[in-house]
Amino acid sequence: MHYIIDGYNLFFTLQDRVLPLSKQREKFIRFLSEELAEYRIKATLVFDSGTTHREVFPSRKTIRGIDIIFSPEGVSADHFIIEMVEKSSSSSTQVVVTSDRTLARHSTYLGAQTQTIDTFLELLSKKQKKAKSKFHEKQESDCDAQISRLEQIFEERLKNETSD
Repeated sequence: MHYIIDGYNLFFTLQDRVLPLSKQREKFIRFLSEELAEYRIKATLVFDSGTTHREVFPSRKTIRGIDIIFSPEGVSADHFIIEMVEKSSSSSTQVVVTSDRTLARHSTYLGAQTQTIDTFLELLSKKQKKAKSKFHEKQESDCDAQISRLEQIFEERLKNETSD
């Protein structure tokens, strides 16, 4: 699956508005790219160009395998996402992540799957819990192996001491 994420839709769901927008966005992108990379989720994060990225062509960058796209000047992120889905030869393997009902309907009509922001965040949360669970299981397994090893050493020493 490849997730196409409505950037500001997700961003404004998660961010408080203390820092200036550009600083918040960069912090958000770094955090999200780390999370998605950790769980090997392929994604493209699409933002409206706004006033900071006014270019005729979309601007792109990749951070830890996650594509970040700012739509071209005069094209909304929603419209750009729809263009991406239309141009894709495998729209059925794409998941458009948005809570914008119009964008979700249009994406579904074009053959893409959709998820709300909340559903996507639940997916990340489940993956995080699963990763933590595996980590704890491995720690317990490692701990059990260490205890067995130490018991064996203790029993050998005990045998050696009693035979002396």
